[in-house]
Amino acid sequence: MVRLSSMLLASAISMSLASTILMPINTATASYTEEKSAVQDLPYKPSADQMGDVTTTLEKAKAQGKLALVVMGANWCHDSRALISKMTDPSLAPMLEENYETVLVDVGGLAHGKDVIERFGMPVIYGTPTLLVVDPTTGQQVNRHDMHQWRDAYSVSQEDTNAYFEKMLKAETRGAPKPDPESSELMALLAGVDAFEKAQSERIYKAFALIGPMITMKREERPDNFGGLWNELRDFRYQITSDLENLRADARSRIKAGETNIALAYPTYEPFSWEK
Repeated sequence: MVRLSSMLLASAISMSLASTILMPINTATASYTEEKSAVQDLPYKPSADQMGDVTTTLEKAKAQGKLALVVMGANWCHDSRALISKMTDPSLAPMLEENYETVLVDVGGLAHGKDVIERFGMPVIYGTPTLLVVDPTTGQQVNRHDMHQWRDAYSVSQEDTNAYFEKMLKAETRGAPKPDPESSELMALLAGVDAFEKAQSERIYKAFALIGPMITMKREERPDNFGGLWNELRDFRYQITSDLENLRADARSRIKAGETNIALAYPTYEPFSWEK
């Protein structure tokens, strides 16, 4: 992980973004020092203290009256690299420099960053990159309601990227609907959704343990079934984020409509091929 201003960040990665295709970094057995050296010219760098870097970023953002950006990504991921390319574009970089303090968290082969994402109230990352806009005063993420669009950062235009970060500066456009603290039934329903999400996240982490090491291999060394395994995991991560959003919205709308004794309709999923 590395904490950089937009201008320094742009300089650090300009060479690495010249090509739209990067080979994965084989760091499965590398030490921290070796791993850091291997990616010195790439945007996402390993850190000996990811949580400490995030804490430092939040403290600096708070002291300067800025928002914090925690970008969790990987050099093998074209969407992760595309987001950095857009963030360092001359049309956006000065605004980010003025209003945000940024830290990049290298998730490597999906094995890193668990403590970071849990710090902000989620059990797992659902895509690379995962972009967290954080209010440093409260330590709370303020873009959870629309954060998942950035896992497709390559497809988001520069204009829309610029508009998003401008929008995040306006308090009235940030944050998901807040549950009514006086509605114990709503709180119970949302707690049930959280428990469901936690259980599914454990399946995702087991998938990371299986597939993550394959990501760091050279393409010609990957198992023949890598593509199929990756697509299974990718499709599930897209589906579950939509399902979780729908469950929470359903709970709120039904409570608002005056319903009681509500039973949410939880989805069921086919087991992954490696779970059968």
